[in-house]
Amino acid sequence: MRLIFFLSLLILSHCSQKHEENHLKTEKSSYLQQHAQQKIWWYPWNNSALNYSKKNQKLIFLSIGYSSCHWCHVMEKKVFAHDDVADKLNKYYVSIKVDREERPDLDSYFLKAQTIINKRSGWPITLILTPDLQPVFGASFVPKKEFLYILEEVNNAWVNQKDKLIERGEKVNEWLNTKPKTELSYEKDKELLQTFYNHYTHLFDPLFGGKKIGPHFAPKFPINDDLRLLLRYYFHKKEKQALKMVKLTLKTIAKSALFDHLDGGFHRYSIDRKWQTPHFEKMLYDQASFINAYIELYQINPDPLLKSTIQKTITYLLNDLQRPKGGFYSSQDADVNGQEGLYQTWQEHEIQSSLTKDEFKTFNDYFSLSPQNKNLHLRRTLFRKSSFVNLKTEHITEKLKKARRKRTLPKTDQKIITSWNGLILSSLSKVARIWPSKDLTEILKKNFDYIIKQHMRFNGELVRSSMDGHISYNGILDDYAFFIDALIEFYQTSFDEKYLLLAKTLQDKQNDLFYDKENGNFFLTTDSLSIIKNYKSFEDQTRPTGQAISYWNLLRLSHFFANEHYSKMASDLIESYPDGLKQVPHAFSSLLINLDFALSNNKELIIAGTQEDCLKASQEIFQGFFPYVIFGCNKNGSRIPLLQKKQRIENKTTYYVCEKGLCKTPTSSFSEAKKSFFTTH
Repeated sequence: MRLIFFLSLLILSHCSQKHEENHLKTEKSSYLQQHAQQKIWWYPWNNSALNYSKKNQKLIFLSIGYSSCHWCHVMEKKVFAHDDVADKLNKYYVSIKVDREERPDLDSYFLKAQTIINKRSGWPITLILTPDLQPVFGASFVPKKEFLYILEEVNNAWVNQKDKLIERGEKVNEWLNTKPKTELSYEKDKELLQTFYNHYTHLFDPLFGGKKIGPHFAPKFPINDDLRLLLRYYFHKKEKQALKMVKLTLKTIAKSALFDHLDGGFHRYSIDRKWQTPHFEKMLYDQASFINAYIELYQINPDPLLKSTIQKTITYLLNDLQRPKGGFYSSQDADVNGQEGLYQTWQEHEIQSSLTKDEFKTFNDYFSLSPQNKNLHLRRTLFRKSSFVNLKTEHITEKLKKARRKRTLPKTDQKIITSWNGLILSSLSKVARIWPSKDLTEILKKNFDYIIKQHMRFNGELVRSSMDGHISYNGILDDYAFFIDALIEFYQTSFDEKYLLLAKTLQDKQNDLFYDKENGNFFLTTDSLSIIKNYKSFEDQTRPTGQAISYWNLLRLSHFFANEHYSKMASDLIESYPDGLKQVPHAFSSLLINLDFALSNNKELIIAGTQEDCLKASQEIFQGFFPYVIFGCNKNGSRIPLLQKKQRIENKTTYYVCEKGLCKTPTSSFSEAKKSFFTTH
């Protein structure tokens, strides 16, 4: 009997102490591991944490960030590492830590909550929730002294004024879950592009490009889909100012410290107007969006600086973010040894000691260092003074690169995210189309194969991410939409039909999992906890929205597979968009790019011929800027409905140019087909 009593005490003791530990130690996420040794009793987002909060009626402290986030590191070291902070959190709160890259559904939802409460947003997301998951406090980085005060005050309000705090949370929750009103007039509405253009010109920085956020030109966030939309405005209206704004922005950035002139690749954003003081983290999705913008500008304005910038970015991707056996890592850190920019920045004597006297003179002719910056411990960023690219400048950057690679490298978050891989594979497919390369095509195949084999379950569903062979959560809408887009783009580069057929298979799976038949759009996720089970995201954030890319996919797949159901879904999706599409179209740039395709006289160019014929024609067509084409190749019979009846005539390579379902007379002359292609617009 005494033994049974003793064992019962042990069991009860274990149960009571289970909460009193850091629960992140077994998590695979790099970001969660950064906090796994702290004295705070962190939980990942799971039922254990939420149930404990509800059962004990304790508030939830929710922190959302990512491993390469500079201010997340600052809060980790300056706030969470301190015993008094851990004591207060452990006493009053259930603390939950979320990696936004693993759980973009939670990130999107609570980023909106942060914006509602704080009137601004950014990472880390710092929230306090009721046990019913209603946000009552929101901020980003909070200094330690202020943080301790907030923890005490909010808990006091929970104990002494619970009804008022719950009422506040209910109001925020009401805003979060407001369903958008819809208007059914967007299908023919081309005024949106004009409204967007007028808004952008009002905010544009005429000196250094980009646009202001709020009343100031700093900080500056490069929003590349805005620039791509301006190029479409220029295409339609021949408005030179639209092109001028894009050229100024992208060429200024290509010379600035936002671009890494040595390793290649773009940093996250700039805290100053001139793009000279970046936050130094590098995100995979940013590389994709920059490549898309630079390659479209290059199609209009083939400047060597633009091509060099794209090529260096690809070099960076392949050297630093590509997993050897396939898949691209998610990001690279801003900090080294707790100091932001230590790897990327310089002192003048470091440059001098890395170059000969003549090389240093050449360096000063083409490059410069920013003034000493107190935010960077008086170190300086490197930028170009000249747009000129030649062997001398390349030699200088290569020598400085070798010198810098001897330093401690920033950490890489080796998480492989399906949607972000979709973004980069899509952009690289476009590069391989314009500048054909067997090496790049093989690299693309390897990386597609990795996602297909490792991120697709036997039932055809996608997973969100993997790391060190461990699979994380189920895929969300973005994972399907972005990877489907990549498959379609790579088909139009490689003309291997298996990629297009897989795109259709995944589109059908996406429809089964996420489609809201009642409202004609897509849920963000299928398996989140009930608070965001039916959450939808329409506005672009740091990446395009899955709704917009789904619309784009449905448009193209409806062409390739003669699928009226897809076409109807695309129309319904546009009509389901919130009123904000008309009121603030600049918040929906990715959708407007794809809506512009639908409202323009888009073409189908089908070639019945050899692989070489198709590749040659594709390269020539895409040398210029014409984003309104569906491109297909029938090499010797096809499983794609659009291509099946497009056969060789008299055993000669034959070109079919079609518009709105009507085809011109087929021709065996590519020059005639090209003329017809461009003159019927």
